[in-house]
Amino acid sequence: MSRRTATALAAALAVAAALLGCAGGESSSRVRVVTSTQILADLARNVAGERADVASLVPAGGDPHSYEPTTADVRRVARADVTFTNHLLLEEHALIKTIDANAPEDAPNVSLAEASETYG
Repeated sequence: MSRRTATALAAALAVAAALLGCAGGESSSRVRVVTSTQILADLARNVAGERADVASLVPAGGDPHSYEPTTADVRRVARADVTFTNHLLLEEHALIKTIDANAPEDAPNVSLAEASETYG
C-alpha cells in the first residue's frame, strides 16, 4: 500500500470519527466503515483498530467482479459513517452504484484507487 493511500484512508477515518463526536455521539462510539472488498476492509481494520466496526460488502473469498449487492448490503451502506471503494473498474458497477446511491450525504465516500491515481 502506498503512503498516500494509507494517508487518505487514515484521514477519512479521522473525519468520520470527528463527525461522530460532533454529532453528540458518545466518546466510546465506534465508526461504522463499509468497504467494497475484503482487502479494503483489512486495510481499514489495520488503520482504525478498535475505533471502528468494519464490514465488506463482498464476503471473504467472493469475487468483486461478479458480486451482486443484497438488500442487507444497502442497509449496511445507508448506516455507514464512511465508505471505501477501489474504483478504476476493480469492482462490479452495481457494487459502486450501491455505495454511491446509498451512502449518507454527510459520510465520506472515498475511492482509494482514483485518489492514488491523481498523485501517481
